[in-house]
Amino acid sequence: MPTYEYMCKKCGPFTQQRPMAECELPSACPECGTRAPRVLLTAPGCLTMSAEARQAGLKYERSTDGLHDPPPYLRDPAGWAKKLKRARKLKRAQARASRPA
Repeated sequence: MPTYEYMCKKCGPFTQQRPMAECELPSACPECGTRAPRVLLTAPGCLTMSAEARQAGLKYERSTDGLHDPPPYLRDPAGWAKKLKRARKLKRAQARASRPA
């Protein structure tokens, strides 16, 4: 479960783990029990990361891109991508052959 930040008017800020479906609802303060609204006090983790850590994450994401099969709706069972590539190649070859020397 994600951790959200809340601000109690009496006691100040506190954090609490809650389901994502309840993220916008106020939460009871653990000190005094009053309802406190959700607030954003800290920046998301990706904004506070060093440049080296962000680059390492990007490199990892790129290295894992081709490891899994694409979902069924993106697969090309009839091989249309190859057929189109061959047709384009043939068309370019015909265009080159028809040019005057």
